[in-house]
Amino acid sequence: MNEATVLAALAAIASGFLFFRWRHYLPILALVISSVEILRNFKMITFMIKGFPVSIILGGALAVVGGFIITKVKAKNTIVAATAVTLIGAIQLITGLVH
Repeated sequence: MNEATVLAALAAIASGFLFFRWRHYLPILALVISSVEILRNFKMITFMIKGFPVSIILGGALAVVGGFIITKVKAKNTIVAATAVTLIGAIQLITGLVH
């Protein structure tokens, strides 16, 4: 397991926590995005967008969804989990831009 897989797994865990604490469609979206990232890292699914890395799209989407969740939740533990999702998405986005 590499660091990208670990980060995606952490984002999935945080998204699952958010879903169980705050029933809304945004944590489900974050869980789906992080799950797709995990499946891509384990080479279970592959897809390409011509001329644009998919990791940038998935990382950016995870960061944006996490940012929306931060603005909507009130409890401290859900804010921490949403911050983790946002930061992991930002790290994945930056890593995708660098490579």
